[in-house]
Amino acid sequence: MLIVPGGYVNSGETPQQALIREYMEETRIEIKPTNIIGIRFNMHDWYIAFRAEYVSGEATSDNDENSEVLWMDIETALSRDDVPELTKILIQSAISKEDGLMYKEYQGNTKHSPYSLYCI
Repeated sequence: MLIVPGGYVNSGETPQQALIREYMEETRIEIKPTNIIGIRFNMHDWYIAFRAEYVSGEATSDNDENSEVLWMDIETALSRDDVPELTKILIQSAISKEDGLMYKEYQGNTKHSPYSLYCI
C-alpha cells in the first residue's frame, strides 16, 4: 500500500521534529511542517498529520520501512486502489481551503477501532 511517511515521537521531540526526522529516515527528503491537517486517535495511539513543504532532497527508499518512494500528482493518488482511505482523506485535507478541523467518519481496519478522525 502507498501511504504517507510517519512514525512515533521520540522522548524529547516535538511532533514537528519527529515529522522532519521520519521523512528524512524514510524518504531522504527534507521537509518543513506547516499546519495540522488532521488528527486521528483510537484506544492505542494518536496520529497527527501536518501539511508540509518540500525543502530539499531526492526521494529514495530506506529499504527498511518502505520498498519505494513515489511522487505522484494528487488526482492519480486519489484514484489508485493501492492508496488507503486514510491517506486519501489526508491528501484531500492537505489541499482543502477550509479552516479548522472537523470530525470525519472513518472506520479504520485494526483491532484498535473505533477511530476518531478530525481533519480539514
